[in-house]
Amino acid sequence: MFGLDYYHPKTTDAFLATYQTAINNQRHAVIKVTTEREKNYSLHQALNSQIVLELQKHEMPLLPSV
Repeated sequence: MFGLDYYHPKTTDAFLATYQTAINNQRHAVIKVTTEREKNYSLHQALNSQIVLELQKHEMPLLPSV
């Protein structure tokens, strides 16, 4: 693909090995990561909630919700 190495690991361990290979090759690479949409959305919502709580603790202004 455009002269770039291309990888599509299926597991976390495979991703880590692929990423290390890309680093060792000292070349640009495309690493396709497939996720589970529902888990990904839930994770982002939880992370967003934690960020908001931390910002509120430090009285930092929040950006408007989208």
